[in-house]
Amino acid sequence: MKTHQTSNISERYTLIEELKTWTEAQQYCREHHTDLVNIKNTSENEEIVKKAQGKPFWIGLFNEPWKWSHQGDNYTFHTWANGQPSNQGGNQNCVKMNKTGVWTDTGCDNQNSFLCCEGGSSSQCFYEGTGKTWQEAQSYCRNQSRDLPSIQDQARVNELIGLISSTNDTACWIGLYHDKENWQWSSGGDVIYSNWEPYLFCASVNSEGEWEDSRCSQGNYFMCYSETSNIAERYTLIEELKTWTEAQQYCREHHTDLVSIKNASENEEIVKKAQGKPFWIGLFNEPWKWSHQGDNYTFHNWNKGKPNNWGGVQNCVAMSKTGGWNDYGCKKQKPFFCCEGEDPVQTVFSLNSV
Repeated sequence: MKTHQTSNISERYTLIEELKTWTEAQQYCREHHTDLVNIKNTSENEEIVKKAQGKPFWIGLFNEPWKWSHQGDNYTFHTWANGQPSNQGGNQNCVKMNKTGVWTDTGCDNQNSFLCCEGGSSSQCFYEGTGKTWQEAQSYCRNQSRDLPSIQDQARVNELIGLISSTNDTACWIGLYHDKENWQWSSGGDVIYSNWEPYLFCASVNSEGEWEDSRCSQGNYFMCYSETSNIAERYTLIEELKTWTEAQQYCREHHTDLVSIKNASENEEIVKKAQGKPFWIGLFNEPWKWSHQGDNYTFHNWNKGKPNNWGGVQNCVAMSKTGGWNDYGCKKQKPFFCCEGEDPVQTVFSLNSV
């Protein structure tokens, strides 16, 4: 796709008032502009809301939690069976392929035959007929310095079909598995801005010394770490109620940072220092990504209670006329913004109707 640079501020955002699914909207933007819009900061969010004139619309944020077993192979190509992945029962986190080449998500503890490959998505593969769970199959392949197969195009599918078509097995494991929520922007970059309230994204230590995920906006004591050779001064419990972000800022201003915990003995030492008080640690989860390549997620403006991933299928994001963000199923049809240029902050966008 050719990137169009523009210096006309009036053309910075283009609202397409045509109902499309998220995927259709992404394709349209990539064909006619650069990509679905990503949002870097509050002022840009407000500008886009103003341009939309009260209409809800798709933005470039989406959730792609599927990963390939082989390190470095990115998930882009897919050939899911109709209605898949369904995550029936909430635990279908691994993928099998049948003899026609279509994929189905299923429980990782099911036993299937599988394929082992020498390396990534272009390496030689071998059929293994002994039924194993997905993890057992992965371990078996890796013990042979191989891995479960990654699939990046239809040619690879056809190659693997040829390996299993002569067997009695109806399906076999491939290397695709569900890792965790991994929100990102359509053009592939990290998420540096969001417009919602983080929910259960920050880690704390409870009164029993166990780690737990917590709402980042809640007040909590916190443990700061200082770079010092004096062990007694290395950890400092701050008995002030602060959000995780406030605690991080305080530690960075007065110490080194919120504490990181590297092993069990260090965890015991820190818990002993807290004397039964719960506290923030430096661990946090930012799975959100922006569509535009290279854009990291920091800002957010979720509406209250969002994202909630209702039904387990709300993997794309739309913004309301108030500027708040909601997660939706990607097959919902909404108008959308497109942005011009490789860097939507430096380049320009416009508002049009279709």
